Amino acid sequence: MDHNRTKREVLAELKYLASCMHQKRKILNAVDCDTDSSGAYDLHDQLNTLFHAVESIRTCVNRSLEIVPYTSERD
Repeated sequence: MDHNRTKREVLAELKYLASCMHQKRKILNAVDCDTDSSGAYDLHDQLNTLFHAVESIRTCVNRSLEIVPYTSERD
């Protein structure tokens, strides 16, 4: 079993999930900014926190992908 390959696969999945979360946050932000709604801007602080959290995850995953080798050291 190549553990490095498994690590890279899981990290790639996390990268995809972080990208999905980023897109969903953008949708929520657009809806939250609609002033025709009584709840306009009620999620502003939470969406800001979510943005920073997702960016932190994306940065961590990208750094991790740079660290994990493509091949097993035993190969």
